Amino acid sequence: MGCFFLGHYLNIWAFTHPSDEQSRPPSATVSAARSAFLAAPFLACYVAALVILFSLTDKLRSSTILSIAVPIYGLALVAACWRAVHRYVFTYHGESPVLWRAAAYGYCLYVCSDSLIAFDKFSYALPEPSRTLAVMLTYLLGQLLISVAIDVARPEHSLYHPIVTTEEE
Repeated sequence: MGCFFLGHYLNIWAFTHPSDEQSRPPSATVSAARSAFLAAPFLACYVAALVILFSLTDKLRSSTILSIAVPIYGLALVAACWRAVHRYVFTYHGESPVLWRAAAYGYCLYVCSDSLIAFDKFSYALPEPSRTLAVMLTYLLGQLLISVAIDVARPEHSLYHPIVTTEEE
């Protein structure tokens, strides 16, 4: 879980900074209120998931380490998803909104995958093979979408090329 946490932290950092020197913030000022409005559904889902996980079973409450680590990891996961969606909604000039949308969808699928794992482990055991199929499909598709969006400033390097363009093209 620690390595995945580090990966989410690095994605949060990457999704917060310009992709290269030519990228510029959107001309419309991204106010704190607009960012908070966009973050509200993510925060609500995070809180709801924690309430469900902690109330349905004592598996999470019985372990001090897990009762601390799981909420911290979950917050990093939801924050990375929010940053990907935020970056798509407020795409920098010179970057491809199509690739940011792919990253946002990818992170949403990744959140679904990790949520299925958490609910299976800590509350309601899902039946096999549907659990493995659902987890792996959402995980692999999520990772694929995140990885093809790796270079939003140069979409010609993407697996999506030639169907993607930058905002200024």
